[in-house]
Amino acid sequence: MSITGISGYMPGAFNRQIADPGRASGAAFSEALATANNQAVVSPSESDATAPAVRTFTTEKGTVWTITDIAASLTDSDKRILGWPSTDPATGMLAAMVAQDRNDGFLNGPMTNDYIVGNPAKGIPGLVDRQPSAVMTQERVAALLDRLSQGVSRFA
Repeated sequence: MSITGISGYMPGAFNRQIADPGRASGAAFSEALATANNQAVVSPSESDATAPAVRTFTTEKGTVWTITDIAASLTDSDKRILGWPSTDPATGMLAAMVAQDRNDGFLNGPMTNDYIVGNPAKGIPGLVDRQPSAVMTQERVAALLDRLSQGVSRFA
């Protein structure tokens, strides 16, 4: 069993949208939290002096948890385009997706129009395609594209 969590959306906590005790058993969630506080962190670069953007650990029962730190994963440009940090749940979901895409290698370099709205000809699914319509409203997409067009997409 593999469960993914996001840290940074709610300081010191897992994103309730991703690692909800209602989705995983309450016991598994509690075990993972206890393990996260007591287990060595596997970092992408052992020589990196900063906190890792991704932490992975396995509980005693074999559940693998991967936790993505949003703030450590997003570039300054990403944060400006998304309006991060934010207490808005929809912005948190978008920031979590971008952070995971950065850590998984799906998003390298600056955030682009193709990344936001997709480009079927290039085989690029956009954030619009991968988020619920309640998150990716027309207004939100317009705001993201507006900030992108203002030149804040320079890779930081």
